[in-house]
Amino acid sequence: MKGFSSCGAVFKTPFFVSLTAIAILMIGVSEARAYDKYSDCDDCHGDFRDSPYVSPADGSNWGDSLHDVHRDEMLNSDCNTCHISGDFDSVSIDSSTGGNGLAPISCVGCHGRDEDAGNDGISGGRGAGLRQHHYTAGIEGCANCHSDANPASYTPVGEDVLPNYYANPGNNHPQIPKNPCNADGDENFAGTPLGLDNDGDGSYDTADSDCSVMATTYSVGGNVSGLAGSGLALQNNGGDTLAVAANGSFTFATELEEGSAYSVTVSTQPTDQTCSVANGSGTIAAANVTNVLVTCEDTPPPGFQINAGLNDAWYNPLTDGQGFFVTVYPDAGLVFLSWFTYDTTLPPEDATANLGDPGHRWLTAIGTISGNQVVMNVTFTSNGIFDTPTEVVNASEGQGTIILTFNDCLSGVVEYDISSIEQTGTVPIERIVNDNVALCELLEADSAAQKKNPPQTSHLTGDIGSELLALADMNAGLNDAWFNPLTNGQGFFITVFPDTELVFLSWFTFDTTLPPDDATFNLPDPGNRWMTAAGTIVGNQATMDIDMTSGGLFDKASNIQRTDPPGSDGTIVLTFEDCNSGTVEYDITSIEQTGTVPIERIVTDNIALCDLLGGQ
Repeated sequence: MKGFSSCGAVFKTPFFVSLTAIAILMIGVSEARAYDKYSDCDDCHGDFRDSPYVSPADGSNWGDSLHDVHRDEMLNSDCNTCHISGDFDSVSIDSSTGGNGLAPISCVGCHGRDEDAGNDGISGGRGAGLRQHHYTAGIEGCANCHSDANPASYTPVGEDVLPNYYANPGNNHPQIPKNPCNADGDENFAGTPLGLDNDGDGSYDTADSDCSVMATTYSVGGNVSGLAGSGLALQNNGGDTLAVAANGSFTFATELEEGSAYSVTVSTQPTDQTCSVANGSGTIAAANVTNVLVTCEDTPPPGFQINAGLNDAWYNPLTDGQGFFVTVYPDAGLVFLSWFTYDTTLPPEDATANLGDPGHRWLTAIGTISGNQVVMNVTFTSNGIFDTPTEVVNASEGQGTIILTFNDCLSGVVEYDISSIEQTGTVPIERIVNDNVALCELLEADSAAQKKNPPQTSHLTGDIGSELLALADMNAGLNDAWFNPLTNGQGFFITVFPDTELVFLSWFTFDTTLPPDDATFNLPDPGNRWMTAAGTIVGNQATMDIDMTSGGLFDKASNIQRTDPPGSDGTIVLTFEDCNSGTVEYDITSIEQTGTVPIERIVTDNIALCDLLGGQ
């Protein structure tokens, strides 16, 4: 049909044919014709519907009709790009319904430039270069009506300027041309090498001086799958943001030169989903990148998060007589753990001790919180003397690791790898008393709520530098690691059980003298000692019976011996003045040791929780 043949177009290799030769064929054609539509153009250009189309200019065989190459290869069968919907018998040069995501400007979407618009009194002006190409070739009839047809009247923008459809290829047009200079010939759909003259100066593609400085560029794109939420945005190299609304192919607007790096990332996750990128980075290697894969999955509800409600005494019922004290520092994002235990073998019969059992051992570990888990480095402390300032030795390099995982507020797992003594294992743990489970669950619910609606400031944040008020009653905000700075390297773990109105204390310390040089041991340090105490809370004070244990083995069920009768080893009076200071008054009658130890928190993260629970 002649309605699809083309005369007024500028024929790029992907589109039509060379007009240098075509212009010769057109000499003698009436210059009074107005080409608002493609009609009778086959006089010079051949029939748009002929299949296969053979160029009158260079004899190249396109293998199919010009119409089908445009429709099927370049535009992915999107007919409204060139036609008015419902009227497929004619094509207006600069008017159409508009393809999927394409402007309704028909042929000048590829054969004109927006930058030329507004310079012609009777048309949109995008086709200025198209008209000047014909004028330069001797077909001057357009100048009878169009003020921009004569090169002397107007200079179109250069050949290197992107036509509208090149710059904005819309949706699902993967083959639409993108490079106005076609430097690598990648857009030679029919194999003819001449190309386009969109600025009307008679030079085509790379032969045009406008293209001499224009490097070949390549697109970056790929495919999105699994997307169900809204709001997904991708970026390339930290910019060139692309909003993605549906599954399928995507292409960033900005092309890159050969050798350029690209890095595709998710800048905004969709609602209730998490998207990840595969094949997202690399270097442009003279080809378009099409294999970036973005996969989206529904975001699972947040798992259990470690919180200060886990500050407590924990143990494995199968190894009663040893256990763990856990302290969470929510502001610092850290967990501090102390394990009170025994050596891996019983001490020799001739081993002596002034305080406690020569088999006592304790170790500490600290690490960064990650959700419900923390990986901690183990530290062994030695060279200390009971309640005496000494220069202790802390050994952590290469000693081993502990992975602490909490499944919920009631249970957890300690996985240890103490490489220095080749000991590994897994210890299931639970609370000695469940009084603080409710506090843990409350803080967990608060944490989940804050994830959905993050507050500007935490309701547990306090001004630690302000004056602390007197503490009337002990509360679970005191559950923490405490020490006397003068005897650094030893200290106390305190756990308040508010429902049962008890307080439990463990003192990690040393014997009253250094161990003999020839003392034998497996798990450091032979001078380690620990004791526990428990008592009833009366306001801000508790009087506790000391409990000395012996006969245990590291992480094994053992025949533990305890103080008998209870209290015969001595007592501790624990008093708190406020949420950051207290005193430990001890009277260890079994070794005739008495004294008073002022204590403060090792880290102040949990003072605000103590103030909150104390009603201050």
